[in-house]
Amino acid sequence: MLSWAVLALGVGLTACGNDPVPVAGKPRVELGLSPSPVRAGESLTFLLTLSGTPAPWNVALFVENPDGGVQQLMPNRLSTSPLTLTPGAPQQFPGTGAGFELKAGEPLGTHTALLFAAPAPLNLDGISAYASAQAAFATVLPAGQGRGLLETSVLTRLRTLNPGVSTLLRFDVTR
Repeated sequence: MLSWAVLALGVGLTACGNDPVPVAGKPRVELGLSPSPVRAGESLTFLLTLSGTPAPWNVALFVENPDGGVQQLMPNRLSTSPLTLTPGAPQQFPGTGAGFELKAGEPLGTHTALLFAAPAPLNLDGISAYASAQAAFATVLPAGQGRGLLETSVLTRLRTLNPGVSTLLRFDVTR
């Protein structure tokens, strides 16, 4: 019985001496926004965070305005590398040195942002398209379905095409 206790203690000490191995839990994304509150004309920065998984995940970011129009902010044509989130490493969008900024504008009122993350490359077929060859950001299809499109149709289609996780953020744009 004594030898078993020594063996257990030895294994325990060995495990304590190693670097901790990340343990995958339930993957989760978080979305923040600066500044808060948001006024028309101000620059916006989203803060994206991934946790509960040991590997980076691919991300998409959408924003619905009070009139029901939805734009896909990520991925976009302004970024040349794949858009991924690394667990435990919050990422700003747009990031420092991005070469562009997001400005709050009209319509005023409550906007909804959706952050979606998946372990595999995202399939956005039939979800969004670029209006022209020069468009930097894609528009969500079908356009003009009215308020709530992001939480219903878009999120359902994303989940159907891409097993992943999501979160919503509501924010008001005022004068």
